[in-house]
Amino acid sequence: MALAELNFARKARAAGFDWYPDPDPTNTGTHASVIIPETTSKEEFRRFLRTYKGDDWPTYNGVPFGITWSENLNDVYCEFNPGTGCDATDAQQ
Repeated sequence: MALAELNFARKARAAGFDWYPDPDPTNTGTHASVIIPETTSKEEFRRFLRTYKGDDWPTYNGVPFGITWSENLNDVYCEFNPGTGCDATDAQQ
């Protein structure tokens, strides 16, 4: 999984998301997570979600990565996922 995460991080940075970090090498779990840094603006998070949606979303063996972000970006996530019961606790996956 780490190689798929690293490849996605490189792809994201090449697309202008210079804030996107390499994956944590200590993450040995089976579910990777796209980590959105706390310093990411709402505008940048919107651009990220527009860029990586549908078939462009990072996967490993066909399984989509999860996503983690700071609470202040919940409303942006909800813009892209209406009707999913978004609130401060539901939106974090």
